[in-house]
Amino acid sequence: MDRWTVAGTAIHLPNADHFMPTKSRFNPDQLTMEERRAIKESLNQQFSVITKRFNENPEVSNIFVVDSLLETLDEKVLKNAAVIRADFPILPKWVFEKISKLKLLVKKSVSIICCVGFDLLIYSTNNEPVYVIEYLQREISDLLDVVATEFANQVQLQLVFITIPEVNFVNTIDVELLDWAKNIAEAPAHQVGTVNKRIELLFGCKNSC
Repeated sequence: MDRWTVAGTAIHLPNADHFMPTKSRFNPDQLTMEERRAIKESLNQQFSVITKRFNENPEVSNIFVVDSLLETLDEKVLKNAAVIRADFPILPKWVFEKISKLKLLVKKSVSIICCVGFDLLIYSTNNEPVYVIEYLQREISDLLDVVATEFANQVQLQLVFITIPEVNFVNTIDVELLDWAKNIAEAPAHQVGTVNKRIELLFGCKNSC
């Protein structure tokens, strides 16, 4: 349990079949420099491990960046993917900065799937939908601008964003937006009865894109 999790509390969220401990709600922009440094260092360590695994394992061709929306994801069953955990209070912009600096020269094609934004709506006190939408639009667009330049001559890159449907933008790079909520609503009941089934549906939708 990290320092942001409130002991003895529980809440039912759409990303779990059972009650989950809650996190402290606060504005991440008000983190102290020491707190930011510790969080970013933890994120750096994750990226170091994942990059090493990605570059040394020929089976791994996908990188998943997930917040607590996919907290129940069992990454051990994903033989062709490396998972970066970016739960609150990690900010999407910190993750995107790391993605833009990845060295993925050993692969002919790479998929980076970003599932972020849920935590901002649930845990941040600065969580007005309009603010979160504008924030994600800005950060995603900035990432795309960098990726279009940095990865152009390195690798065939596919970016997939799984986020709230209201985040729309126009960009020249090939981007896919998955409306997971819509896919769940349209799927047969036996395919969406548990979180694991809904995650399986998500990966199935991604692979069919």
